[in-house]
Amino acid sequence: VAQIALDPWSPRFRDPEHKARLGAVAAHEMHHLARYRNPASGWSPQYGARGSLGKALLNEGLATAFEEEMGFPCPFYALAVEREPLWKLAARALADFDKVDFDYQAWFFGNESDAEFPRHGGYSLGYSLVRGWFMATETIPSEELGLLSDEVLAAWRTGRLDI
Repeated sequence: VAQIALDPWSPRFRDPEHKARLGAVAAHEMHHLARYRNPASGWSPQYGARGSLGKALLNEGLATAFEEEMGFPCPFYALAVEREPLWKLAARALADFDKVDFDYQAWFFGNESDAEFPRHGGYSLGYSLVRGWFMATETIPSEELGLLSDEVLAAWRTGRLDI
């Protein structure tokens, strides 16, 4: 089940780009649903959609890239963290890739008291990882519903993925 909340009282509700953004959000959530229902994805009801940090990064990166595949522009949060801050976050992620008790809020929405967790860092890192995967494997998000985080991690650790 996916839920998308709309606030008709928001001053931006009638903005022209609102319709396109709603379509992008729907595509993002539909990719999550398709992936979670694919037994090959390794999604576990025990841990929900997140599972390990690596699975969370992969799931969000794939869904974000699927927005683009459906013709929507790359969302701002996928490009919010770049270069040096992204590389620092990536080094931290490599060490914690298999952890299931990670702080989802900090990884994906930032932590004001810890500069090591920039706002939208997890989204940016996940997107960067899957873009590297697509370049290395010449695939697209709709073809990767069963992609395992272990495959991406192995490619990343052996230098086959650039972020």
